[in-house]
Amino acid sequence: MTYIFGHFCLWFIAPLALLWAGNDRLMDVWGKSRHSLGAIGKSEASHQVGVVLTALLQWPAVFWSKAIERFCFRRVNLVIRQALNREARPVHILTLVARDGGKPSLTGTVNIRVTVEDVNDNAPAFGQPSYNVSLPETAAVGTSVVRVTATDDDTEKYGVKEFRFNPQDADDVSKFFAIDPSTGLITVASSLLERQGKTLRLLVECLDKGLPPLVSRAEVDVTVKDTVNSAPIISNNVVFGGSVSEKAHSGFVVSIFEVEDRDAGLNGIVTCSIVSDAFELQPLAVDEYKVIVVRRLDRESEPVHNVTIQCDDAGSPPMSDSVNFVVKVKDENDEPPRFSQRLYEKTLTEGTRPNQVLLRVSATDLDVGKNARINYALVDAYSFLRVDSRGNIMAVEPLDYEDHTQLKFKVMATDNGDTPKSNTADVIITVLDLNDEVPKFEEDRYEFHVKENEKVNTVVNANPLVAKDRDTGENGRISFRLSPTVSPFRIRPDGVLITREPLDREQRPQYTLKVEAVDAGSPQQTGAATVVIRVVDQNDHAPRIIYPKNGNSTVALAFDARPRSVVLSVLAEDEDEGLNKELDYHLASGSGRGIFDLNSSSGELVLSRALGVKDIGPHRLTIVVKDKSPMFPLASNSTFEVVVYAPNASDPAEQERDREREHVMVVIILGVVTGAVTVAVIITIAVIRRTDSQRRKYLEGRAKMAPEVERLETGKTSVGYVISNGGQDGNSMRAAGDKDGSDGRGNDPSKDMTQDEGFADKSPLSILRAKVFRIVTALVPKQGGLANRLFTSELRQGQQTLPWFPGH
Repeated sequence: MTYIFGHFCLWFIAPLALLWAGNDRLMDVWGKSRHSLGAIGKSEASHQVGVVLTALLQWPAVFWSKAIERFCFRRVNLVIRQALNREARPVHILTLVARDGGKPSLTGTVNIRVTVEDVNDNAPAFGQPSYNVSLPETAAVGTSVVRVTATDDDTEKYGVKEFRFNPQDADDVSKFFAIDPSTGLITVASSLLERQGKTLRLLVECLDKGLPPLVSRAEVDVTVKDTVNSAPIISNNVVFGGSVSEKAHSGFVVSIFEVEDRDAGLNGIVTCSIVSDAFELQPLAVDEYKVIVVRRLDRESEPVHNVTIQCDDAGSPPMSDSVNFVVKVKDENDEPPRFSQRLYEKTLTEGTRPNQVLLRVSATDLDVGKNARINYALVDAYSFLRVDSRGNIMAVEPLDYEDHTQLKFKVMATDNGDTPKSNTADVIITVLDLNDEVPKFEEDRYEFHVKENEKVNTVVNANPLVAKDRDTGENGRISFRLSPTVSPFRIRPDGVLITREPLDREQRPQYTLKVEAVDAGSPQQTGAATVVIRVVDQNDHAPRIIYPKNGNSTVALAFDARPRSVVLSVLAEDEDEGLNKELDYHLASGSGRGIFDLNSSSGELVLSRALGVKDIGPHRLTIVVKDKSPMFPLASNSTFEVVVYAPNASDPAEQERDREREHVMVVIILGVVTGAVTVAVIITIAVIRRTDSQRRKYLEGRAKMAPEVERLETGKTSVGYVISNGGQDGNSMRAAGDKDGSDGRGNDPSKDMTQDEGFADKSPLSILRAKVFRIVTALVPKQGGLANRLFTSELRQGQQTLPWFPGH
């Protein structure tokens, strides 16, 4: 038994085990495996078309002992060679054979069932592509029109879902027809009378259950037959009536409408008429009319028009349709406002309350709406008058008789139309007087001038004071009075001020008075003004010299005082004013008239020249001070002495300061000269070296300098200093250009100083040095004396003329 069972397992069960273990995918397909291949759908097939099927698998088996220890196998792939079509063949039955390599070979088989799953690849198909149906126009709502059918080759999962009208024309179609989504039955949804004689085309769609669904379409033509005579229909998409402006001209179009009759023949011929005396119909086209205005419209007399339009066909009996509507005449602003009276008059007493209503005006307008709303305004009126929207005229301030005894103006009424219309009425308001006005002067402050020392009753103001009272009668009669009553002035009834006594400006130059104007009303009203009277100066005071005192003043003046220095300032005053107060100063007489000058405007006495020894001593002077009165000038004088004295010459401190100043100037001059000479020496050395190397050029250079030497020898220059050898010391030097043309010692500057033996040296260096000296003297012209002393000191030491200091 053991031997038989072993052979059975080896030859029968082992190949089945190999097939089972090595080809579990195929067994799964056969056994309807739940994880691997499963059912092969069309979508998978569509991806596998064209794939080459691998060679048939052979199953070698390897055995190491009598017992089975190991199996070796390969997988088998089932490949789709062409597209699958479920509708053509939903199931495929296959047999797979496995053969081993033994001799004789053994085989095993397995059956495979491949079920092709459905996808939504077929749209629904209508039973026919189009349907034609006829209906009478009287078909009732709910009447069946036609049933459309459709089939789908796909399974129920993707089969026919519903029927519907094309969404693009569903609104127009659904007005007359309805379709059952599940059965495809089309029925009448509303009356077909308005579509009689016409063919309606319906586009029906069928959708399957796919996502997204597949759609197929079919056309359904429904012809509505004309079987009865229908009444004309006036189009209801036109708004009749409304408003028409009363300014509308004849021929103005009020409305346009159409009339429709779907009948044929005489039943479809329509004529229309209108019932109104203000409007008529005019045909525009077939079955189209316009309503126009045929006469002027007046809203104020006929604001509303009732209009009837009737349309009849030519059938027998005739059928008709009519429309009644109202045309409102729209108001235009063609009526101006009208006042209740042309003239409004009122009498009032002045002093009314602010904003008190003076009177009321009233106007009406036959128009309506904003054209009848009226605004009031005052024309050519006064700024203090106002009028409100109700026609109340008021004054924002009290009425004043003195300003206006009578108010005349116009009031205007204007409507609010787009083109406003207006009308006016006259208003006269008479104002009665009260004593409410205070007398008023023409000015609040007056200023007058009167000369001092004038006689009594001199008129102060040539033009009388004027005060006005705007009241009338006794309320406006004015008298004057002065305050204070005690003063050197009084006022006459005519407003003229006069003096009571002579005036003295030096005692009191100005008077301030209060002048009152009083009316004769009851109670009295008083106004006031300020009067300033200035007393005009007369030249009645001579100048008074305060310093120097006449006959009792002496002024000391040092001998070395500089010219134009101030000796003293005259102090004087005059009690008058203006030109009578302004003073002139001058010297009248005295021994010092050639020594001193007196400034005529400031009164300063100054030294006119340098003092000499002979000027030492007293000088008696008389000064005269005179005012500048153009008519009668007055003058005063004062006599005093100026004593010139010699200062203490032995003062060490002053001498030391003089020496220090002189030394500083000498050092400055020496520094400038030394610098200039250094530059000159450097230039001279360069010139001499050039001369030694080029003799010929040196001679030409010397010839060119000859005119300068000659000019220096002739002494024709106007700047510099000249040294004369006729003197015995340095004092013989003088400055060229003195006023008297000499040096003060008899030396003539025109003399040719270069002819002396001291000037025999005419070398270029000597000439250059001379030029340096001229530059130095030109730079420090005020220190020429120091320069002279500097150079003449060398003359004293050597008793000879410096070769580098020629004249010019």
